[in-house]
Amino acid sequence: MGKGLSDFIQFEDETILWTASLILLKQLSRSPKQLAGKRVLELGSGLGHLGCGLKALGAQVTCTERPQELGALQASLLKQLEAESSNKLGVLATALALFDSPQSGQQQLPTQPATVMSADSIDHTASSTQGSICSCPLEWGEAGHDRSTLSTQALGTFDIIICSELYYIERLFPDLLWTLRRFAGPDTIVHSIFIDRPFSFNFFALLSDEGCWDVEVVEGFDDLGLEAELQVHMHQFRLQPKSENVSI
Repeated sequence: MGKGLSDFIQFEDETILWTASLILLKQLSRSPKQLAGKRVLELGSGLGHLGCGLKALGAQVTCTERPQELGALQASLLKQLEAESSNKLGVLATALALFDSPQSGQQQLPTQPATVMSADSIDHTASSTQGSICSCPLEWGEAGHDRSTLSTQALGTFDIIICSELYYIERLFPDLLWTLRRFAGPDTIVHSIFIDRPFSFNFFALLSDEGCWDVEVVEGFDDLGLEAELQVHMHQFRLQPKSENVSI
């Protein structure tokens, strides 16, 4: 496979797709019945590629991003939904097919499908028999939550929370933990993946210090031929029994 995949894949239009999101999607696609109909919250969705992949597996996905990044997320979702409506192969499916092929190892994919719709012309929620997806602004922490439209909706907790490549700014870890506690219930599963960077594991130290989370290391997943020096880590965690009302 050559030297292997880097931590991101760049398209001809200079947008990027984080390799960790591909790895997590492939792992979750092994058990699609566990996603069908589930309410999924993705924190830090980026351009929404993983969210669209989860939608295709039948999940009801809420993508979130900082307000200043929300426009880019919505524009990307529009492109991907347009491709889906035109029966074109989605970005994640294209990438997974490419890296499953014997000649895989390419680092660049074709330009994402262009859309003829403006960001103002349609609602940013789309539904199908395969699932649904929407986007909304969300900054981590109590103050960010209170400014988000999510705070005005009676959403309760989610079945699944996705944390893909989030642990790289240490000062944000406490706010991320607050957000996880806000949207996690007794049956919520948090799926986490990250490529190890300075301070990444400090997040899990904070998680342990809270004393209310059960953390499981996921092993035996396909890393899609990631470069050997890039260490990718996958976890599942959930609130311990009787911890769902932990103070936030």
